[in-house]
Amino acid sequence: MTQVPANAKRLSRVAALLLLAALVHAVAGSPQLPDPGKAPYIQETIKVNDDRWAMIKDYAANHNAMIDQLAQDYMKRSAAIDRQLTDLRIKYVPIFQTVVSPKKTAQWYQIDRRLDLLINLQLAALIPVIDPNK
Repeated sequence: MTQVPANAKRLSRVAALLLLAALVHAVAGSPQLPDPGKAPYIQETIKVNDDRWAMIKDYAANHNAMIDQLAQDYMKRSAAIDRQLTDLRIKYVPIFQTVVSPKKTAQWYQIDRRLDLLINLQLAALIPVIDPNK
């Protein structure tokens, strides 16, 4: 079994906290916003990242015994999680724009996207690539 380092799950939580900080910074001075720690966007992002973590744990458990069907399932699950995160951002753009300007919303979008790219880069360094010869 491939081992995923114990600190890998912390990436999702740290990213959520960084996202929260970015969101607070982007919308500073907007009293209409709810408590950011309870903001639905943050909670929904954590849920999707928890799904991503579950997929990674499953992948790690099956990496050395990977068969075609598991590889296919992994690709589908990975794409679905990416799609969920993109859909989540799209869903919240108009919601954020009711509270802050389009420029501040765009700033949030950029920061959120960059954090997700950083998470994916870190995860890529931790997760071994499938060996098609096994």
